[in-house]
Amino acid sequence: GTAKTSEELNKNAALNIERNRVFLSADGESYEIGYVAALILDRKNPDWKKNFYALKMSADELLLDNIEELPETADTELSDEVTKTIEGHNAKLSELIDDLVKAKKDTSVSYLKIDITKSTGSMYATDMINYEGEQVSVGYKNTFTVNGKTVALNDVNVYESFDDNGNQYLILPLSEPIDIKDNVLSVNNKKLSIEGVKVKTETVNGRTVYFFAVSN
Repeated sequence: GTAKTSEELNKNAALNIERNRVFLSADGESYEIGYVAALILDRKNPDWKKNFYALKMSADELLLDNIEELPETADTELSDEVTKTIEGHNAKLSELIDDLVKAKKDTSVSYLKIDITKSTGSMYATDMINYEGEQVSVGYKNTFTVNGKTVALNDVNVYESFDDNGNQYLILPLSEPIDIKDNVLSVNNKKLSIEGVKVKTETVNGRTVYFFAVSN
């Protein structure tokens, strides 16, 4: 390069530091940390490279070697703000999944269980959370085909789960009215539409569960 002094070299090298970049890979971030650490080592100890490989340490490890860590103290104001934000979001989500909460306590509410393993469509959800150890998708939207019949979920709350064979399921409470005759289920409301799909019916822990698998 054009640098003639160590100061010019350091100045030019510093220009290559990507200060505002968000790294999408651990390798990229690790390389950048090592680059910055090497620049600092050049200033602190120009001879650091002589025994570098023998030490079997990365540049950042060498830089921080023998440096005593200072105890971290939480920023109370920031901590309170983050806690308040999380609590507010959780309270909002609690209201949004009220149907799941109530249905879980009331076994008179029927469940619909859908095997979506063969689904090829894309889903949408406003939030994905853990509720009492179960994965819940909030505001779930998707459309499936079951033996030529259409099943549409529009802004519903669902449990998502996998079995030991890797099959994926959705489970959601069924709001009345529903029509079930000769094991054919039909539902037509603003959040769930089922065009007469053949289902299997079983009772699980005192609750009626209707089950079917999607074709695609």
